Amino acid sequence: MRIAYGVGGEGQGHATRSKPIIGHLIKYHNLKIIGGGKAFWYLKNYYDVEKISYFGIQYHDNSVSNLGTLFLNIKKSP
Repeated sequence: MRIAYGVGGEGQGHATRSKPIIGHLIKYHNLKIIGGGKAFWYLKNYYDVEKISYFGIQYHDNSVSNLGTLFLNIKKSP
């Protein structure tokens, strides 16, 4: 079976939890792994990962900045 497996790029929690799942799936299936941000940099050490752009979250004083997040992602958009 062919599977596309995408991992979110903000932080590394999704990537670290996905690593054992990917390890299992890759044994039995044709797997295409895609990831952005920190997830890409973490998983590329173990698997062939295609880098994609992603939306990020802007923080200010240990809190999410809604306005900062909006402008960050507008700047990243094509």
